[in-house]
Amino acid sequence: MMRLKSLTSRMVVFYSLLLAAALIIVFILVTNSGYKIARQQNNQELATGERVFRQSLIQNQQQLTLAANVLAADYGFRNAITSNDLDTILSALNNHGRRIQASLMMLASLDGEMIASTLDPSYQGQTLTAPELIQKAEAAGFFTDILRAGRNVYQIVVVPVLAPQPVAWIILGFIIDNRLALDLQALTSLHISFFANNDDGSWSILASTLPQALQEDMLSAVSATAGRDTGIKPMEIDGYASLLTPLSLIQNWKIVALLQRSTVEAMQRFDPLRTTLLILALVSLGLTILGSIFIARNITRPINDLSLLAQKIKDGDYSQAAEATDIREIGTLAESINLMREAIATRESEIRRLAYEDTLTGLPNRIMFNNELNRMTRTAFERGERFRVLLLNLNRFKDINDILGHDAGDDVLRFVAKRLPGVLRETDKVACMGGDEFAVMLPMGSADHLDIVMPRILANLEKPFMVANQLVDITFSIGIANFPEHGMDAGSLIRCADIALNSAKRHRNVYEVYDSNLEASRQEHLHLLGDLRSAVENNELCLYYQPKVQLSTGKTVAAESLIRWRHPVRGYIAPNEFIPFAEHTGIIRMISAWVIENALRQIGVWQARGLQLGLSVNISARDLLNDKLPGMLESQLRENGLAPESICLEITESALMENPVNSQHTVLGLHGMGLEISIDDYGTGYSSLSYVKNLPVDELKIDRAFIMHMDENENDLAIVRSTIDLGHSLGLRVVAEGVETERQYNLLRSLGCDLAQGYYIAKPIIADEFEAWLNGNKPIESLRTLQA
Repeated sequence: MMRLKSLTSRMVVFYSLLLAAALIIVFILVTNSGYKIARQQNNQELATGERVFRQSLIQNQQQLTLAANVLAADYGFRNAITSNDLDTILSALNNHGRRIQASLMMLASLDGEMIASTLDPSYQGQTLTAPELIQKAEAAGFFTDILRAGRNVYQIVVVPVLAPQPVAWIILGFIIDNRLALDLQALTSLHISFFANNDDGSWSILASTLPQALQEDMLSAVSATAGRDTGIKPMEIDGYASLLTPLSLIQNWKIVALLQRSTVEAMQRFDPLRTTLLILALVSLGLTILGSIFIARNITRPINDLSLLAQKIKDGDYSQAAEATDIREIGTLAESINLMREAIATRESEIRRLAYEDTLTGLPNRIMFNNELNRMTRTAFERGERFRVLLLNLNRFKDINDILGHDAGDDVLRFVAKRLPGVLRETDKVACMGGDEFAVMLPMGSADHLDIVMPRILANLEKPFMVANQLVDITFSIGIANFPEHGMDAGSLIRCADIALNSAKRHRNVYEVYDSNLEASRQEHLHLLGDLRSAVENNELCLYYQPKVQLSTGKTVAAESLIRWRHPVRGYIAPNEFIPFAEHTGIIRMISAWVIENALRQIGVWQARGLQLGLSVNISARDLLNDKLPGMLESQLRENGLAPESICLEITESALMENPVNSQHTVLGLHGMGLEISIDDYGTGYSSLSYVKNLPVDELKIDRAFIMHMDENENDLAIVRSTIDLGHSLGLRVVAEGVETERQYNLLRSLGCDLAQGYYIAKPIIADEFEAWLNGNKPIESLRTLQA
């Protein structure tokens, strides 16, 4: 079914159907009323016609009676009767019959014997078929009826011939045929049909004004109805209002007349009315359609305008306002759309701002910078220009967040965002790429050498400022990529700058410019990281041990376990080449679990052999966030029969400061198990004394960077001395690592340092060689060692 989708078509169809339905109802009501009126008129006309029909029969009867009385009074006719002059009688009968156009002229004796008949001479001497005629005539002095005589039916009268007593009976009659029916139709305006009941009980049509095609239907209806009752019967037969009336008094329902009035013909009187009504209906429908179209267009035009406006709003055009209209509802809708347009424009402007602006710093964000960078690459390519992309990353920003709080970290980012535009030119583009990373786009001129530009930028950016009532120093690591040397599109340039940034952070450089070798190194590290996943399963890792000597006695009291990796293809791989990558993935946990299991098993073996040694095991930042670490250590201690205090967990300052809250919670739990805690590489991180004071630390380990030049550099010596004094004042054991000379060894002993380890004492060696060295079985120089 076709669906009407436009409001105009729906309104036109609705109002047209509504009017059409009303007109149809009116037409039906008028038709029904006309039909009722037609039936009433038919019934009235039938009643009137029936009276006229009866009156016409009475007039015929009177005419026959008059003619019969005239004949009966004729002297010559009476003499002919008395003299039995049959020829005279027949002549008189024929003459009188012709005068009144009678079809039947008969003379009967007083006992009903036929004397003469104009119908058939053979009737002479026969007795009347209806002897009751004579009886009724004798009783009344005359008699009239409609009877069958032979094959025909006649309206007859019977009068006596007096001389002066009755000597015979004159019977005159009009035949009932089509001519009589047509004459009666002319008088009554009705269709008239005469029917007679045959001797065998069937009915036959005597005469009818109906078309031949309808006569048989009427005969069937009369056959089914006539004779069941006396009196006039109203009927409805095939569209005709009908009256069925008996005509013969003697024979009752043997002869009947059917008077009819056509309902169709009666309804035809209303055809002009129906035609007029139909014309009016069509005109009204046409006017309704035109009016509906006009009204609908007046309604839909502003709606269509609003629809077009909505389409423009959808396409992002908010410049046009909806026009006012006289239609209140649509005017209200237009006002609502205007309000919606303004609200959407405002929100979209805000969304666009949020989409392209960093909410914290107010600088363009990564998306906006990428768009600008893409535009810049196209422009620079067309003009043959060059520019640089700088990615700046705040060093130690996580420490600022963890120590001073995230609000302070946000303040730092806002300070940097305010300073950056101040140290750049108007043509330079700056953006916040998310978190603590910023990006700068610098068009390159002839004087824009990095040696000139970078010191100027860093000198302004790295000035200390106050945050949370504390003076904060900030430093940056910067990666640089040049267009077009390092990339022709935004993605390539940012990727190259990011590789350079990572390299700068890894090598602790202020800035680095992208070089293809950096990417090769990065790919090498990725391959190495993939191999590291299978190193544990393939037993490619092994542990080396370095003794920790008590300086006051020279006795070895502990050992530090150090992991090594012998790659089946690359050979020896230093820890600093794979541990940092492992710490950035989940692999470090698997490595730590392997180290704990194997190191504690080894120290258990040594203690079982009578070697009373402590063991130091390095723990990473990821391990401190592993809630399974305490259970793992407890299980290994129990399995190897070790006392918890014989194990010292070395944790770097940077690991502690990555997540101070969780780290402190984990360290407290480990120390509560009886394990000792050592802060490794103390002095290189950014932990505060208040933080260290609140940790259950047993040992401070001075980084080798301060030990290696302490005998030559007064500053390093001062740092070492102050660290030893600080540790002792806090009740901590102090260990110096990286001791490589006798002078360093003696100097540390004089400063009161508790323990020392380094190449001067022994290099890291495998377990069997460490045990041999400890037992003095071989001189240290002959042992197989591996450079740390």
